[in-house]
Amino acid sequence: MSVGERELQLRAVIEEWKDLRDEVKRRVDQRTVITQFMVTLVSALLTAAVVSGNFYVIGIIPFASAYCLYHVKATYFIHHWLVTYIREQIEDGKMGRIFPNSEVRWLSWETYYKTEVSKIEKERASRRRFYNLFEFSLYLGCGLAFSAYSVLNLPIWPSVALTAMFWFLGLGAVWLSWMIDPYKESEKA
Repeated sequence: MSVGERELQLRAVIEEWKDLRDEVKRRVDQRTVITQFMVTLVSALLTAAVVSGNFYVIGIIPFASAYCLYHVKATYFIHHWLVTYIREQIEDGKMGRIFPNSEVRWLSWETYYKTEVSKIEKERASRRRFYNLFEFSLYLGCGLAFSAYSVLNLPIWPSVALTAMFWFLGLGAVWLSWMIDPYKESEKA
């Protein structure tokens, strides 16, 4: 391979690497924005329930937060795939062909995280478990308030039916928002 060809390949690889790193950064920012939106939405729904006196609005909260959390966790999967592609295809593959004897890794934090940080430390630092706890707490708290409001304001059978529907659908929403951790899945492979 001539020096000119190597230089052109290197430029192309560097541009691809920069684009993918920018996409990783956008995914991190996207998680923050979705989380802020979720907290604002939950607060607005709770305020609307209290101000209007219609506590059936509380029943919407777990579903709205589950929807947001599903999107937050989806960004973790995309982030993980992007980082894996950068590490395996760009750093090990393409850069390895341009500079066969080089040990340099540009994605140093992700490489360090993957190889040096222990499983216990990774789990301790993870926000993903907090999202699960948050969603489950909303489901329980809102479910209890929704059920109590139904029992106090409706005849018994509509109250039981509405409450059962909430608990069943809410459990489904919580389950959907508890996506598989992409980092744990890749460790199994």
